[in-house]
Amino acid sequence: MATLKVGQSNPLIKLVQVILNLDPKTKIASSGIGSPGKETTIFGNLTVGALKKLQASRGIMASDPEYGKLGQKTMLSLVQVLIDKVTELQAELAKQKALGN
Repeated sequence: MATLKVGQSNPLIKLVQVILNLDPKTKIASSGIGSPGKETTIFGNLTVGALKKLQASRGIMASDPEYGKLGQKTMLSLVQVLIDKVTELQAELAKQKALGN
């Protein structure tokens, strides 16, 4: 995967922003551009900041050449965020079903 520079546009970035916005700790922004529902294809400073938060939470530290970039370990971390969210939703659905809702 080619390294993106801040300011570049790529359709993949919108997906990355959507995934980052699933977790309040890595949310791009609370409102405006980059916030949930207003994700963009621009690899901006807010996206890089959120990406670094995700990386740090997954053991990708500043000393890692991948830090702040979309490398293989980071992409796997993004997939894990999706898996975690699906697992969380499944548990909530099972709970609701058990309550008869």
